[in-house]
Amino acid sequence: MRTWVKGGRLARLSIKARIFAGFGVVLATTVGVAVSGYLLVTQVSSDFADYQQNRAKAEHVRSIDMAMLQARFELSRWLQRFDPAVLKAARDLLDKSVGLIERGPAVGLSGDELATSAVIARALRTYGDEYVIMARIKGEETALLRQDIDQAGEQIAAGLAQRRSRAYEAGDLDQARMLNAAADAFQSARDQTVQLKVTGEAKTIAAASQFAAASQAKLPANSDLAAKLTAWRGALDRASELSAEWSRHLKLSRVARDESMKASESLLAVMARDGVEAEQDFARSVKEGTTAFLAKAAGIVLLGIVISLLLARSITAPLQRLSGAMAALGGGARAIALPDTGRTDEIGAMARTVALFRDGLVDSESRDAIQRRETDAKMARARHLETLTRGFEGKVSALIASLTAAAGQMEGPRTTSRPRPPNLPACRRASRRRQARPPPMSAASRTPRTNSPPASRRSPGRSPIPRSSPAGPTRRPRAPRRRSGRSPPARSRSATWSSSSPASPGGPTCWP
Repeated sequence: MRTWVKGGRLARLSIKARIFAGFGVVLATTVGVAVSGYLLVTQVSSDFADYQQNRAKAEHVRSIDMAMLQARFELSRWLQRFDPAVLKAARDLLDKSVGLIERGPAVGLSGDELATSAVIARALRTYGDEYVIMARIKGEETALLRQDIDQAGEQIAAGLAQRRSRAYEAGDLDQARMLNAAADAFQSARDQTVQLKVTGEAKTIAAASQFAAASQAKLPANSDLAAKLTAWRGALDRASELSAEWSRHLKLSRVARDESMKASESLLAVMARDGVEAEQDFARSVKEGTTAFLAKAAGIVLLGIVISLLLARSITAPLQRLSGAMAALGGGARAIALPDTGRTDEIGAMARTVALFRDGLVDSESRDAIQRRETDAKMARARHLETLTRGFEGKVSALIASLTAAAGQMEGPRTTSRPRPPNLPACRRASRRRQARPPPMSAASRTPRTNSPPASRRSPGRSPIPRSSPAGPTRRPRAPRRRSGRSPPARSRSATWSSSSPASPGGPTCWP
């Protein structure tokens, strides 16, 4: 395998073929592991069936125990709130537990296990029946407390208060004191009945009866109130009987509950023991088959991993080399040698494309360098011409100034008009046009000329001073018209314009 990879045979495969080869290796590995697993499952199938059956029985018994636990929880809630809905939910859970017990033969319980299940079912039925009786007792006790004790007690208390007020009004203080003592004793009896509702203890009933008897003893002259107190004490006796009956049935329900819990625990212990034995047998069978399975699977998986790593390395290693070369190319290196350009797969095509990109960058950079040099040369030439033009303009301006001064001295004090200043912007434009092809200038053409000022600007009675030039007299051109929205060009007092000159035919030139 190593020789085959190092020899370059793997590099001749396309990436698509390598990916399919990798998927084929994964598929072959999966099939090999699946076949080994199937052989293992076949070997331990019988032991697994026994383990599964014991597990199903254990789950069945756990379901019964869970339903019983929920029923006990709901009944404990009912003992706190005495809610009929809670009692109904508890009865439903008990019926569910009994139904699960009756399904014991279907899940494969043995004879002893079925007998224990029957004990649990009988105890659960007794448990539920006792709570039904307790609910009936509780309902009767609630009605007795509400009607015969609470309502009658309010009437008795109101009667005692009314007669005590009459005794005070009649001035019978002895009778009023007796009625007041009877009312206090009866109020203590009522307080005990309130405590009975909270705790449900029988001793509160006995205390309430004693206080009621003390109150009745203080009413020898009030037979009607004494009769009501006698009836009220009878209601207390009945409440005491109901409380005793409640305690007896509560004890029976707890006996049935304990019996069902004990039987359920014994059945769970049997199920746990059988489950452990079945699990040990199953584990032993699995261990024997697992050794062979692991040996085969490890060999198959190891081979698949090696092949997958070789395929992955054949793709990632060239990509990493190409990525490093591209990073160097992006960093400015242009003389690098691109790797893997001779490969015949997609990576080789990518490397050749990067090589073309590198060559294009080199050509583009060389063209940019040449263009920059040409641009720098043009800018240098333009700056040189600008320097020459400014020097020429300075010389011309100085010459014009000197000639203007000489002309002023020749005219003398009789001259009242000023010479027309030259149009310097037009002169600059003409100078720029001459920069492209500067003509040769002789000494005579460089001598500036000036014309006499126009007649409109001469002083009256004076004639113009004749001036001569090698080319003869010239006429001053008209001043350019002003354009709307633009200010007239600034004029200088040192020069005037002439229409043409021998040095630049057809164009404006500055003349003094």
